[in-house]
Amino acid sequence: MCRQEEGSKAITQARSLLTEPANLASRRLALTLLDEATRASKRLNDSADAEALHDFRVSLRRLRAFLQAYRGYLGKPSVAKLRREIAQLMSRTNMGRDTQVHVAWLRQQSHRLTGLQHGGIDLMLETLSQEMQTTAPFDEIIEEFNSVEGKLRKRLSRAEKAAQPKDVSENTGFAEATSAVLAKLSAKLGKQLGQIKSPQDADPLHQARLSVKKLRYVLEPLRKELVGGRGMIQQLKNLQEILGELHDLDTLELRIVTALESSSQAYSVRLFELAVSESRVADIVRNIPELQRCHALAALIKYVYDERKQLFARLTKTQLVKQAEEISAQIEEFGSQLVTPPVDLS
Repeated sequence: MCRQEEGSKAITQARSLLTEPANLASRRLALTLLDEATRASKRLNDSADAEALHDFRVSLRRLRAFLQAYRGYLGKPSVAKLRREIAQLMSRTNMGRDTQVHVAWLRQQSHRLTGLQHGGIDLMLETLSQEMQTTAPFDEIIEEFNSVEGKLRKRLSRAEKAAQPKDVSENTGFAEATSAVLAKLSAKLGKQLGQIKSPQDADPLHQARLSVKKLRYVLEPLRKELVGGRGMIQQLKNLQEILGELHDLDTLELRIVTALESSSQAYSVRLFELAVSESRVADIVRNIPELQRCHALAALIKYVYDERKQLFARLTKTQLVKQAEEISAQIEEFGSQLVTPPVDLS
């Protein structure tokens, strides 16, 4: 199954919208993103489409990021409520997405590991397989999306002019609005990247990852219109990839810790049962299966932790502060290009 082309129709449309009023252009582009999310939702029940859930989530993220970035031009009260509903819908797919990613990563590592670590992988794959049975059925997800889609489409399709923020002129163009959006997102990302000091800074790492996505989603429809746009988008993709892998390992580590806590509790119960029996506890305690599970999961936690440290070392080699400065400077240049497009001398 081919991946959904990133921002395909939105890219074509954005070119013609740059000179239009922001309130009108933002509505049209939001409707295009909504159309893409609708198409992605129709693939969810295709069991042969391995990328369906991923592409559906990406389309929702693009839509939600756009609604948030241009909220001042779309009518705050009603769109804000629908944006929250999209966030709630996405949260319903988090477990399924995380499980897919974690299972794929564990299987990739299985050929590299032996002994206790390999045993830990087997245990986690079994645990994750069971958890997949509790994820929300796609039928429910589709039904919820259709409800949100209908309300949002109605809101965006209304003929009256979208509400404007108090400090923005009625004549604000989409290019000018986008320049301001990019500057705000860039400043936020720079601050978050500056807060990252160690692999344990899970929240700054996570927030920076989200900001990179939002900045990239706003840029992608304009990549053909901006000199240097493609290079910046690739830089953001590379940064997003490392931040995403760190986030995935962090969430996997938490799931392994949860499994270890469960096994530890089971081990304690088993010890109690042996203690009140007539068995010679000291002779058999080392062979209790629950203890072996604890050892295997603890070994796997250490492996995941070490992998996360190595990945963070790769991230810091990119000199985050310097990279943040480069992104900020390039975004400032993009803002200038949008407000005053380069002259075509051909």
